[in-house]
Amino acid sequence: MQNSTKLMKINDIKELTGLTDEEIMDLVSCGDLPALGSKKELFRLCDLNSLLGINTETSQNTNLPIDFSGKRRSNQTHSILIEDITESEWDNMKKTGKKEHTPYFDNQKQRWCIALSLGKNEDGKRIRKIISGVTQAELWDTYREYLAEQKEVAPVAVDAPIAKEGLTEKLGIPTYKRNQDILFSERYMEFLAGLESTMVNRTFGGYVHTSKYIVEQLGHLKMYELNKKVVQKFLNDLINLKYASHGSDIPDTYYSQSRITLTYDLLHRFIQECSDDDSGNAILEKNFMSGMKKPRTKALKGEEVVPYTADEVNSILDAIKSNKKIYCWIMIMATTGVRPGEALALKYSDIDYQNKTIDITRTLGKEADYDLETHKRISPYRAIIKDLKNENGRNSKVNFQCRTLKVSQAVLDSIKEFETETNGNAVLVANKERLKTSSFLFTGPKGDLRIYEDYRRDYIRLLGKADLPTAGMNPYRFRHTVCTDLLRRKVDLKTVQMIMGDNTPDMILRVYANLEKKDLLLATEDLANRMDDILYEGQTVANVTGVGMVNSY
Repeated sequence: MQNSTKLMKINDIKELTGLTDEEIMDLVSCGDLPALGSKKELFRLCDLNSLLGINTETSQNTNLPIDFSGKRRSNQTHSILIEDITESEWDNMKKTGKKEHTPYFDNQKQRWCIALSLGKNEDGKRIRKIISGVTQAELWDTYREYLAEQKEVAPVAVDAPIAKEGLTEKLGIPTYKRNQDILFSERYMEFLAGLESTMVNRTFGGYVHTSKYIVEQLGHLKMYELNKKVVQKFLNDLINLKYASHGSDIPDTYYSQSRITLTYDLLHRFIQECSDDDSGNAILEKNFMSGMKKPRTKALKGEEVVPYTADEVNSILDAIKSNKKIYCWIMIMATTGVRPGEALALKYSDIDYQNKTIDITRTLGKEADYDLETHKRISPYRAIIKDLKNENGRNSKVNFQCRTLKVSQAVLDSIKEFETETNGNAVLVANKERLKTSSFLFTGPKGDLRIYEDYRRDYIRLLGKADLPTAGMNPYRFRHTVCTDLLRRKVDLKTVQMIMGDNTPDMILRVYANLEKKDLLLATEDLANRMDDILYEGQTVANVTGVGMVNSY
């Protein structure tokens, strides 16, 4: 029997040996005859020769192919070489149009070559090989046998020669479409760039920042390597990951649920887009994240926001009264519960002194420029005036955001005093006219619009000068305080929702309605006294009538 590299099927063995199917499978099951492929339908002639005790040509024992990875073969001619190839060499090869699993002639080496990817090493990197030979025929024979010996082979393109001849199916090698032969990082960057025009700049900035970790962990994969198992491991690693917080150099804090949710939603959106077959050119066959549970954070729950007491509000107002701008801003929030940006976007025309109302119709936001390659912000934030939160969202028809609110005389007085101070500054007035911000109540000292963080910094600085604590003194606490006060005054939930400018009561129930522990004690006082009332009532009846305890149930 010649050409020991030949692959055979059961019928070939039956023809050569006269054995039956059962006899051949018995040899396979006991390990006397190795079978190849996922269906165990292929056999090497050299194995059959060994089983039958037939000696092959001596050259097969003396002239071994050279495998620089350390694994040597014993059934090929001396002209066959099996060599490792680096990632850079791999990339250069592909740039010149040489396809994996497809024979090509290397003019420099003057040899026929086939490149292929196997499993992964300990570092998770693909093991790349190049098999080369003098003739294309011997190369092809060696290549097919080498594949049959491997425990793991990377997916093969559906139009590769071995896929066309059915060898991938016989050997259980997965296949992929040509459009999947693209790095995750390349396709993801296209996806990320397409999001910019679909959302507000601030949201997009959050997506860019979150994408850094996604690309770092998954960017090296080809799209055909992306699957449910890979994504599930990525998410599990994320919930177990810690970062250094509060200036520490030691990772000590798990990522929050909001960060995990944003990462999950962003990756899910990407997978969904790649599996959308409306165009007939989907990269992924299905959305394997559909139905995948969202991971839960291991981070401890943060402290609940506590509303200010009346004494705390008075102390804050007393600490900031020297700054008419900040004082006016805080007075508006402390009275109405509007969001800080909504107060900062007020125009003089929104204030009705006669009816003592203010109109909330816009908010202050910010925008910046981002580098998608580095996932970093590359410009300072710019203040912008934009629509109210959720006004252009899916519930925009409800339009509870735009609202007219009653204010106290004290608030109107603070607005008037700040307006008078502004008009007394000729340089500021001229700058506001030049920058076309004259209609706005709040601006920077040069007449320009400033971002929320600038006002918050001034506010915190004033508290610090007055020796008041600054930790947890977020201006948003005034919104929480107003909402909590309305609920304590028995204002119905729907009205509170409309006053706060929310489309649904969900936020009210989830965040703002977390009343303090003493509210829970007061609310359950009658329930706690119920048994005492029953017992006392029974005892009274017993004393009067001389009869035993009355059953009050």
